[in-house]
Amino acid sequence: MKIEFQVENAENYLISVAAEEDTHVKMGMWVCKLVCLTPIQIAHVENNAMVALKDGLQIPHYISYVESVSLSNSICFGFYDVVFSNWKGKIKVISSMEKQSSGKSYLLNHLSGSLLDVIGGRCTDGVWMTITIGEDGDGQGDNRYLYVFLDFDGLDSFERSEQEDMLLSVLNVAVSNLTIFNKKDFHLDKDTESAFSRFQSGINLLK
Repeated sequence: MKIEFQVENAENYLISVAAEEDTHVKMGMWVCKLVCLTPIQIAHVENNAMVALKDGLQIPHYISYVESVSLSNSICFGFYDVVFSNWKGKIKVISSMEKQSSGKSYLLNHLSGSLLDVIGGRCTDGVWMTITIGEDGDGQGDNRYLYVFLDFDGLDSFERSEQEDMLLSVLNVAVSNLTIFNKKDFHLDKDTESAFSRFQSGINLLK
């Protein structure tokens, strides 16, 4: 009887531990999804140059970087860093690019459930990032994906030069698994042709 009592207690203990761990996992996932609602700006362009940001702000002048490695070590994404550092599954990057005021941010909000700014006129400055967790099948193991959504500033804007448009296109080409062109119709116009030309210029720079 003594042995049976110990075994029963051990089983109850394991069940309680498993339930507690499951509660922690669910709470952690809830916090993760809450954090992911708020986008963060990761870069912008000015004076014909791409400017990376640290925690959504300008990198302080006292932080020096002369090469890409030191620059990458200086870049942080705020609370998103916690998600990235603890994520063990697969990651896919989805971006959106088109001319200004074409509904790019609105589309990404529907895809990701985030709160990217949506107003008339120019509402995206540079590049903004938000993430969401997608599940396939039972949502366990290899079936879970972390989707990174990048909202790029609209092309052909009078506020930016052609060089700055090309820099945004280069970044898009370099990091995206999928780029969405939000077209309200199905014909190719001059704006779309111009956007693809900038993408091609970016690809040539990466070769």
